[in-house]
Amino acid sequence: MARGALRILALVLPVALLVPACSSKGSGGSGRSNAVKTTTKVETPTPTPAPAPTPPPAPAPAPTGEITDDKEAVADALSAAALTSTTVYTNGSSSAETCVNVGFTAKKAGTVLPDIVVSFAIVPVGDMVDPGKMEPVDAKTNAQGLASSTYCSGATEGTVTVTARIGTLSSNSAEIKVVAKPEYSFRYLRSEIEAVTPAEAAEGGSGTGSEAVPVQTAPPQISLNLLDAGPKDCTTLYFKLSRDGAGISGKEIVFRTQVDYPKGAKLAKKADTGTSDVEAGTGKKFGTYAATSGSQGIFAVPVCAGVDLGTIVVTGVYTDEEAKTYTVQSPVVAINAGLTNFANMSLTFDAKNAKTIRGYFNTNADEKTQTQNFLVKLGARQDGDPIPDFPVAVTAETGKIMVENSGYPKIGEGTVKFTMLAQHMVNYRPYPVVSFSSAPAQTLCDAYSLSLESTDTSYVTLRKNWRSTVVYMVRGQEHFNDANKNGVFDSGGDGFWDKNQNGIYDTGDVLTLDVGEDGLLAVGSEWFIDLPTPFIDVDEDNTFTLNKDVIVGDAYSNPNGKRDADTLIWKSEVVPIYMGTSPFAMQHGVITAGNLNNAVDAVGSGYFSGLATKGLRDTLVARPLALFSDAAADVIDDTDLFGAGASAAIRAGSGSTWRYFFAHDVCGNAPPGETEINVTFEATGTPATGARALTAHFFIQPGDQILEPSRRILADAAGAATAKINFNVMDHPSAAASYPVEFQVKIGPCLNECSGVAFDETQTNGGRGRYCGAGSAIARLAFDGDTIGKLVSYGEVKTCTCDPTAAIFDPTTGACNCPADKPNWDGTICKAPPP
Repeated sequence: MARGALRILALVLPVALLVPACSSKGSGGSGRSNAVKTTTKVETPTPTPAPAPTPPPAPAPAPTGEITDDKEAVADALSAAALTSTTVYTNGSSSAETCVNVGFTAKKAGTVLPDIVVSFAIVPVGDMVDPGKMEPVDAKTNAQGLASSTYCSGATEGTVTVTARIGTLSSNSAEIKVVAKPEYSFRYLRSEIEAVTPAEAAEGGSGTGSEAVPVQTAPPQISLNLLDAGPKDCTTLYFKLSRDGAGISGKEIVFRTQVDYPKGAKLAKKADTGTSDVEAGTGKKFGTYAATSGSQGIFAVPVCAGVDLGTIVVTGVYTDEEAKTYTVQSPVVAINAGLTNFANMSLTFDAKNAKTIRGYFNTNADEKTQTQNFLVKLGARQDGDPIPDFPVAVTAETGKIMVENSGYPKIGEGTVKFTMLAQHMVNYRPYPVVSFSSAPAQTLCDAYSLSLESTDTSYVTLRKNWRSTVVYMVRGQEHFNDANKNGVFDSGGDGFWDKNQNGIYDTGDVLTLDVGEDGLLAVGSEWFIDLPTPFIDVDEDNTFTLNKDVIVGDAYSNPNGKRDADTLIWKSEVVPIYMGTSPFAMQHGVITAGNLNNAVDAVGSGYFSGLATKGLRDTLVARPLALFSDAAADVIDDTDLFGAGASAAIRAGSGSTWRYFFAHDVCGNAPPGETEINVTFEATGTPATGARALTAHFFIQPGDQILEPSRRILADAAGAATAKINFNVMDHPSAAASYPVEFQVKIGPCLNECSGVAFDETQTNGGRGRYCGAGSAIARLAFDGDTIGKLVSYGEVKTCTCDPTAAIFDPTTGACNCPADKPNWDGTICKAPPP
């Protein structure tokens, strides 16, 4: 081989070793068959077979030490210019960060060469699926001998060099690293009081820079108590700043609240003083806190509630090296008044049945229709919704309790639903206040069994055996009177046990802390309500009775003489169990021996007895009343309807009498709301002529009309023959002994005019007069499946003006007729027919 050829081979081999094979077009080469190749793949169509080329003639020998190629003869030096950057980002970023200019200078014997074509190619170091591209692939040198091209990255990270070539003369640039652009994340992590940390997917913030930032998935609202209104009046919020997943430590960011944040709130620990700033445009104040990120890039920002309800949103802003901003916000921190306050918790009832539940002695009752619905309403000290973190617990003296949602309050409403069922009273039997020896008396409240055992037990006492005391409780705080209106409890006032649970100090309540030692509540101080251990008050005397009342918990403790801001608070309610009515219950009769045959009620006797309500006797009624019973001797007659000795003229008009019965079961408990009462009449003795209408009318009594409507005995009595029991009847003042319901039995006027010839139009003693025959009917009082029947009778009424000497009255027609021997009437007398 010629020495010149050997030299050429020596020059080419290093380049071939340095540069992998590539397509001449894809790599920016000159298109010659010996061009340098890269790994960039270019799809080319399958070529059409062509005739074999004629072998080129052998090159002419060249002088030793000289390059024979024309371009090689032009340049003998090709040098790379310094790169403006040796690092670019993968092509998912902006073009300014993913491309870099590459330049090479061509010289010959030390002199720059203009207008020389330089070809550029990308040489990846190692495997790169997408190493990028050059633009342009071929470029001419300028007047200074500089040829320039731009390298732009692909999607793959790695390292490349750019090779420039003129013929077989080549040169490499410095290495260019292709890296993924740093990804910043500024996100809310959690609060100190959140039970569960939000998922890591809930990242980012509301980006305000030129680059979109993932929007954070908001975690649940954070609830704080008012200051000194429970255990959660402060918390700490945690935020994280990271780059490419790694936390950035040592960064200081000033976090802030919104303007006009709630009074007294602060971004500071409870014992520290908060800082604030003023918004330039509005002059409004906002809270601030300068936090520095720890080793994991986490910022801890304390937040404390003040003394006003409201919300706080904490915001932080980070600016990166490219002046892009990343904004993060906390969830809404709601200052919602905190723990439930004793004075603002209550129990409401199903609008139909209210506090009464039905009890049964069998196992076949319909549970769906007999289940009673209750609603616990919770409220905090400033009437806000309480924190829903703590469940309501419910227990009852008797009956099956089912609490929804495990007792946790409904967010936004502060309510908890529960139901009570007292079907099978043999199993769900109450704690007795009065004990009886026989099983029916003890477990079934059987009237006959009771009569055999006791003659001196009143309904007031007996029914306590058949009522269920329901206790509902929740973690909360004892109520206090904020005398100086500063939102927090200042010690120094009196405390009392609010036995009747009405929120004020009144009869029966007991002072547990008497600061003035005067036996009086200092009403102008910051007094508070003091609570004992919850208990079921079986005998309903508002006092814990050992061995009778039932403790809810391990041991009973009296009120502790302190205002507890975080304790178990509770209230109770008495719920009657309605065991169904019977004639004995409706009559409220004396339950005595003798097979209960004595249904006559001794009014006011006090034992299983009559109209034991001063309110009804003294203020409601200025008329005689009689018990409505089915005793045979107890009949409504003319004396009841019109008064003793009433004349025929009086009895021809309307008449009425008032009756009462007791709307409760044999155990003395009120019926469920909307239980219907009605009176109907069944005729038993119908007169031949002149029948009169019998009607019944229920009215809300005058004394009831001054009561709140839900506490009246009757809900809708307005003169009709039907009425309904009010849903809250057990709160009626008469409930201490009975539930008396009054109604009117009325007879209509006699409207049948007398007829016949014996009538004088000029008479002034009543015109024709009226005639109605005697009649009778059974008045049936129906109440919750039972009825009581009473006979109502009325006598004949005759005010006809017949000829007293000649005319004959026919009671079947109510007509005055002339006798048979004098059938003709001449306007004055009856005459015989002419001979």
